[in-house]
Amino acid sequence: MKKNKIAIIFILTTLLVTSSVQSASAARVLPCSSTTYACTLNGYSGMDNYLYYLSGPIVNGGRHNCTSYAAYMISLTKMDHPHYGDLGNAIDWDTNAVEYGFPVGQVPHDGDVAQFDSNDGHVAWVESVVYSTNGSVSYIVTSDDNVSGYTTAKKRFPGTVSWPDLFITFPPLPGGGGPRMGFQSAPLGTK
Repeated sequence: MKKNKIAIIFILTTLLVTSSVQSASAARVLPCSSTTYACTLNGYSGMDNYLYYLSGPIVNGGRHNCTSYAAYMISLTKMDHPHYGDLGNAIDWDTNAVEYGFPVGQVPHDGDVAQFDSNDGHVAWVESVVYSTNGSVSYIVTSDDNVSGYTTAKKRFPGTVSWPDLFITFPPLPGGGGPRMGFQSAPLGTK
């Protein structure tokens, strides 16, 4: 009887976990474009530890800024560094990253920040890099926030206009990391 109860609990737990994972993955289909934060990851709500969100406009009831989302993802997955809050506007992230000793190049890695020079600059989070059978990059999946009030997640293919100009690699947390807590905050509408 005890073994049957354990087996039933195991089966129910497995079904619950499986259905939640399926629900989570079904919640965002690529490409994703939303006026909420639905296309972003890990509970992002328009704020970051490094206060980039303060320069983002309030659109659709929340702050929106590409640098804020990239900084948020950095704060969750990368080692702390005193210059993360000094990277500036998106157009300057590559130059400032080099100045602070972070690798910047044209080869993407999971967890990099993709940097774009067009339209006064943009940054996006590289969620994953997908390789073809010959080992070349087939495409990357990025997610981002935009001052227009939209969040997006999409596949980007090499050689297209949507391909980033550069990729910035920040040092990962030892042991794979995990979310950090303790966001600094300021009242909305302040700079």
